[in-house]
Amino acid sequence: DSPRGWVLDIKTMRQDERFLIQKGSVAVDGVSLTVGDLLPGMFRIYLIPHTLENTTIRSRRKDSYVNVEFDMLGKYAVKKASEGNITKDVLTEKGFM
Repeated sequence: DSPRGWVLDIKTMRQDERFLIQKGSVAVDGVSLTVGDLLPGMFRIYLIPHTLENTTIRSRRKDSYVNVEFDMLGKYAVKKASEGNITKDVLTEKGFM
């Protein structure tokens, strides 16, 4: 019997969806992971056996609450976009281009 991975769907609050992009970074209960898919009202994470064996994520059950931390770059981009300050020059200056 070989170990198998999990699919973990995490519900999001509407105001937090702006911080998520497919294949972007997110931390769940302190574990840095990659967003696999964006779905209406949630995002999906694909967990490999190594992650399940070496973190506490395996102990989560349906409807468990988890701590989600969004990628700093996403938060920065949202802030700058709301200020109207995202330009090619700003992205180059900050090392993104």
